[in-house]
Amino acid sequence: MAISKSQKEQITQDLTESFKNAKTIVFADCKGLSVSAFEDLRKTLREKNIGCKVAKKTLMNLASKEAGIDGLNTKEFEGAIVAMFSFEDEIEGARIAHKFSKDNEVFSIRGGIADGAIHDERYIIALAQLPTKEELLGKLVGTMQGPISGIHGVLNGIIRGFYQVIKSIQEKQA
Repeated sequence: MAISKSQKEQITQDLTESFKNAKTIVFADCKGLSVSAFEDLRKTLREKNIGCKVAKKTLMNLASKEAGIDGLNTKEFEGAIVAMFSFEDEIEGARIAHKFSKDNEVFSIRGGIADGAIHDERYIIALAQLPTKEELLGKLVGTMQGPISGIHGVLNGIIRGFYQVIKSIQEKQA
């Protein structure tokens, strides 16, 4: 079914807003993906406040140019393209897309936009494999706690040794 010019303009306007407001954008090929699998993906993305739009490649190109992103040519991507716009967490959209591509072989990452630059699928996959913020904070706390627990162990060993000496002297005198 053909869409009217006013509908195309509205889609382009919505896409332009998404391109402007997103911290990262992931493009993926969704050709051959079942409707139920695509709905599962959309549900997962919605829970994390990640926008998901499927539109014609020409409309995506127009929207990206209007948003000030130069050099994006979605026509280079194969298949039907879905764009996932991460508005809060820069990495979460790439992480969800990468996990979903492992579970569904017809779904594949084609590239994306991060830090204002256009990247290929290898960069987006590498971005998806970065540890989460919570994991990094846990590693930081563990790293900071290591020397402290080491000092605690040494000092506790000295005190325990001193206690054992006092106890053995007391037993000899008794």
